[in-house]
Amino acid sequence: MLPITILIPTMNRPDYLQRALTYYRDAGFSGCVLIGDSSEGDVAARVRELADRFGQGAYQVRLLQYPASMALVDVWRSMIAEVKTPYVTYAGDDDLQIPVSLQGAVDFLENNQDYVAVKCEMLEVWTGQAAPYGEIIGGFRTRFPNYDIGTARQRFVTYAQMALSVQYGVYRTDVWRTAYNLIPTPYLPYFGEEFFPCAICVVLGKIKSLPYLGTIQQVDGSGGVWKRHTMFDLIRAPEWPELARLFQTRIAALIAQLDRIALVHAEALTEQILWWHVNMFMQHHYKTKFEQQKAEDRQNEQDVLAQLKRSHAFPLIEAAFRRPLPDGQ
Repeated sequence: MLPITILIPTMNRPDYLQRALTYYRDAGFSGCVLIGDSSEGDVAARVRELADRFGQGAYQVRLLQYPASMALVDVWRSMIAEVKTPYVTYAGDDDLQIPVSLQGAVDFLENNQDYVAVKCEMLEVWTGQAAPYGEIIGGFRTRFPNYDIGTARQRFVTYAQMALSVQYGVYRTDVWRTAYNLIPTPYLPYFGEEFFPCAICVVLGKIKSLPYLGTIQQVDGSGGVWKRHTMFDLIRAPEWPELARLFQTRIAALIAQLDRIALVHAEALTEQILWWHVNMFMQHHYKTKFEQQKAEDRQNEQDVLAQLKRSHAFPLIEAAFRRPLPDGQ
C-alpha cells in the first residue's frame, strides 16, 4: 500500500467525486482517499454510496461527513487529524493526482529528510464547460516559484509574492498537522483555508520540485473565493484585525525560531509582507471592478496539451473526463 492519503473536501458535487474515484481505481492507486463531505440529503446519500462502492477495491476510501455550515478550515483541520499515513496531499473534487508521481514524491521524501514536501508539475485543463465530463480542449502549465531555498523568511516572501497554493504537494503528515494547528481563529475565507496554511507550510521547510506530471486541475467554472468576495470585503470584516494580529504573531515567532533571528526583525518582515500581499490583491480587484479590466484568462498552451497527450498518464485521464460510468460500475 502506498503510504499516502489524498484529502478531498467536497460539497454537492458527486459527479466530480465519482470521476476522481474512478480515475484512482483505473490508475492503480493503492493508498487512501479521505473524503470530507458537507453535502446533505440525497446528495450525501449518493456520496456515501460512492465511498462504499469504491472502498471495496484496491485502495482505501474513508468518508467523514460535516455540516454545511462548518468553516472550510475546520473541515481541513478535522480531516488532517484523521490521517493515518505518514504522507498526505490534497485534490479538489475536480482535480486528479497522478499515482505514479505520488510514488515518486514519497520515495524522494523517504530518502531526503531535510525536505518537508515535494511538488510535482501541475497542468490546468479545461473542457469548455463547467461540468465533470467532456473533451479536454486546452491546457496551461502552472509555474510555481522555487521553494528549495535555505531560510524560512525567503520562502515566506516567495510564497506571498505569487500565492499559488502549495497544498497540492506531497507533505509529511506531521507538517500539515503543525501548520493547521497554528492557523488562528476567527475564520475568514481565503486566509483560513489557503493563505495562512500555505504560508506556514513553506516557512516550516524546503519543498522540492520534481519534473513529474503530478496534478491535473480542471479550471472550467472555477474561481473559488474571488467569485464571492474581494480583498476589500475581507479586510473590512470584523474578524480581520484580530486574525491578522494573531497570524503575524505566530508566523513571526516561527520565522525567528527557524532562522535564528531577532523576533523584532521577524515581526517587521511579517507585517511588511502581509501588507504587501493584501495590497497586491486590492489593486487587482479594484482594477477588475472599477476600471473594467478583465480578469486574465489562461491562454491555451499548445505544447502543454501536446505534452499531456504524449504522457503515459493521458489515456486514463482522457477516459475519466470523457465518460460517466453507469451506476454500479
